[in-house]
Amino acid sequence: MKATEARVGRVFVLRLDDGDVIPDCIEQFAVAQKVRVGQVLLLGGVGGGSVVSGPRDSGTTCSG
Repeated sequence: MKATEARVGRVFVLRLDDGDVIPDCIEQFAVAQKVRVGQVLLLGGVGGGSVVSGPRDSGTTCSG
């Protein structure tokens, strides 16, 4: 196992408004704040829409 020690630098909390596009907001903020490396944790709710985390048709297979 390999391990390293780190220190927490700047911490930002963003609150997005209804209709904001999450990746766009995060990228614009990171550029404005000159963030080179970061981690994003999302917490909140969604009023509508859908989330897909895999193929819609589970019977479909990939051939390599």
